[in-house]
Amino acid sequence: MSLSYLTLPTVIYFGCAYVWHWPTIYSVIGIFILSVLIIYVMICAAVRMTDQRLVIEQETLTLQTSQWLTKHVYTVPRDKIQGTKATQSYFMIKSQAQHLRVIIRNGDGAKMIDMRYLPEAEVKRIVRWITHVK
Repeated sequence: MSLSYLTLPTVIYFGCAYVWHWPTIYSVIGIFILSVLIIYVMICAAVRMTDQRLVIEQETLTLQTSQWLTKHVYTVPRDKIQGTKATQSYFMIKSQAQHLRVIIRNGDGAKMIDMRYLPEAEVKRIVRWITHVK
């Protein structure tokens, strides 16, 4: 997803520079702006991976995520959780990490909360807690 935020402006910029034969100063300014954009996206991705928390209490699950440098905290009762989905790519097998998507009821619809690069044991514990029925 982040790659598309970088690819589209880059293609548009260099396409316009080629078609309209922009002078060198525009190329320098454009490369500077693209560099700032790349650094911003990389910082957002790093913050998203490191600034996430997950706490299981008696009957509630508290999730903290950061997306685009904005922190979100969700406290969800167990009965409001619709489901979960754990995914693991080939490159995550060695580090035993997984992505967890928690689907919660939100009014008439559903909201999906993504937690990324969680330890595999933690994901299994969360899924077991959610599917446990009293």
